[in-house]
Amino acid sequence: MTAPGAPESSIAVTRPVRLLVSAGERSGDLRAGALVAALKERMPDVELRGLGGERLAACGLTSEVPIESLAVMGFVEVIRHLPFFARLLNVLTGVLRSWQPDRVLLV
Repeated sequence: MTAPGAPESSIAVTRPVRLLVSAGERSGDLRAGALVAALKERMPDVELRGLGGERLAACGLTSEVPIESLAVMGFVEVIRHLPFFARLLNVLTGVLRSWQPDRVLLV
């Protein structure tokens, strides 16, 4: 209990910064991995989720799907994989809504 006229306690509860990363192929994983590794030197407790490969996983990224499953080429292959990409869109939308990242990195 605070005495009348005394300032309220201003203890702020903080949490680590949340970063959603989307790197859907190997070169993006390598570039984003280098950036995230440098970021983690300054902010070691940053939380990572999204899409990435081995390099981002080494930085602590929890990937929603393996990026190898995103590698489709050609019109027929893309059409054939549309249900997968629709599910992935729903998964990422759910992550955005429930996890509420502070920043998004698209590579």
